[in-house]
Amino acid sequence: MASAGCSLPAYASIPCKENSGLAERGTAYNAVTEAVFREGLLDVVFLQTADPYRYKRMLDATARTITEYCRRHGYTYESYVGIKRGYFPWHATFNRMFQFRELVDREFSGWAVYLDADAYINDLDFDLDAYLDRFGQRAGIMTTIPGAPHPWCINAGVILLNLGNASAREIVRRWLDKYLRIEDDRLRGMSVWDDSESDQSMLFDVLCEDSALRDAIHYDDGATVNSSDAIFIRQLLRSLSTDIDTRTNMLEALSGQLLSDRKSASLQVVAALYRGLLRREPDDGGLASYARLVDASGLEEGTRLVAHELVHSDEYKALQS
Repeated sequence: MASAGCSLPAYASIPCKENSGLAERGTAYNAVTEAVFREGLLDVVFLQTADPYRYKRMLDATARTITEYCRRHGYTYESYVGIKRGYFPWHATFNRMFQFRELVDREFSGWAVYLDADAYINDLDFDLDAYLDRFGQRAGIMTTIPGAPHPWCINAGVILLNLGNASAREIVRRWLDKYLRIEDDRLRGMSVWDDSESDQSMLFDVLCEDSALRDAIHYDDGATVNSSDAIFIRQLLRSLSTDIDTRTNMLEALSGQLLSDRKSASLQVVAALYRGLLRREPDDGGLASYARLVDASGLEEGTRLVAHELVHSDEYKALQS
């Protein structure tokens, strides 16, 4: 049960602009909702969330690609920075449950597309309307974890739910109910992220417990959404880099490249990594050499390789000492 100090704020859509700040209430933090309004065929809203301490900067980086995609195609974007119920920064991972439930309570009946702070739009011209039309009778689209024993062993970092579908609404209700059943005393003891009591494991349980609900989902293989090389929505997982600052710098570089002239993409990626990791502008030799590596390896792999080289350099180690 939620404590009085963790009560939920009213959700309101306002024109997209910078957050005006965070209002602290007990252990919960509320941030304004951002929205870009749509005039199109399908009703689609993109959702993101992050805690204000560790993942806010990462969200700011990836949100640039999502808000630009929404601007181009007339979709809605909503973000929440803070902790809707909980006591530690990682509890912000449960915010997505509330975001989906709030859409249901507002009687939103379109598609809701949730992206973690480390997920971004890779193809700004992707025809989402046509893609979603293929699955109009489905409750949602989720991506199976590679090598998992069942299709419904999913990665919850990117989720598409068709909230006009009764099964999708039931998934949202049961998913949030599992979290709300955790008593506050237990939450206070959950200071470290635990996969056995994460939003992802709870969603897996919802699908595992009801064959009708899990059969209502289309399971993507990562080719279109939610993998490091997906066509549309990519995610830069912790497995690629456990250091959050390095991963954030990589995402800032990737986002900058996607929104810039592709002719200078590799140079911009390298320059951004130098500024983020070494806190200086790149020298001419390093810029040219690493830019060639990005060109030869591809954007994402090249960015990872350059970041790896810089993080293991004597210069970076000296900055950390």
